[in-house]
Amino acid sequence: MSGGLPKELNHRCRQVFLQCDEFKDYDALIAVFVTDELLPFKSEIRNANNRKQLVDFCLEDLLQKRIKSGKPVLEIFLATLKDKYEVGNALHDELAALYRDVHLAFTKIEVLSKQIQLSYQQFPDVLSFNLPGEELFAGRKQLIHEFLSLSKKTRIVAIIGIPGVGKTSLMKQVASQLELNRVFWYEFHPELASLNHILITLAQFIEKQIDNGDNLTFTFKSSELSDEQRIAIIIKNLNHHRYYLFFDSVDLIEKNSKIESFFSIFKTEVNTKHNFYQ
Repeated sequence: MSGGLPKELNHRCRQVFLQCDEFKDYDALIAVFVTDELLPFKSEIRNANNRKQLVDFCLEDLLQKRIKSGKPVLEIFLATLKDKYEVGNALHDELAALYRDVHLAFTKIEVLSKQIQLSYQQFPDVLSFNLPGEELFAGRKQLIHEFLSLSKKTRIVAIIGIPGVGKTSLMKQVASQLELNRVFWYEFHPELASLNHILITLAQFIEKQIDNGDNLTFTFKSSELSDEQRIAIIIKNLNHHRYYLFFDSVDLIEKNSKIESFFSIFKTEVNTKHNFYQ
């Protein structure tokens, strides 16, 4: 699992590893592993210039690899490293505590992953992704990968969570892995929460995507087109290609009937492969 640890736990791993003799050089470190299946190291780890760099390289790869049974290699590494120190030794106790906490963190992540799968099974047209507290979300690349995989099966993804939990960060990480020229990002602000602003911004995005879209924004700003007509034009153009549409801070428009009506039409008629809401 790549980066699937809370920041505090990741920091603890680094601090404990720095104290272990096994991280004095590559040869000492490689002796901890007993089978090729457990070896996680990239080639550059041989070129580590110091203990800190060796720890950084090792931990990065340990977080990215699992054995065939699905168990994280980091857990196996901690258990093996712990046994190299006698019971009662300070490092033995620290490694034992670290192993328990890492195992608990990975278990919680697995539970959340299953909850996401269940959410998709219950609502296949709208994937609802509930984020937990920040202590579990930090750096969770594996869950982002699973999230992307699930989103391929549904047109609409709703990301839900309390303020400050990292919803926008998740959306940005997801967006960075897509075709950037196909990504539309719109963040709601109280002073800009208007249907007109959304439609103008979408028109500007479409202009960059289609050959004959040069005058779309000008038409939207200057003509007497009704909101319904402008929405129909937007939907028609979006349905010609695959786009990834991100709408951030949607909670700010809960009492705006025009925007809510727009999204109701939007979700029904737009065939765009992915719509992300937070």
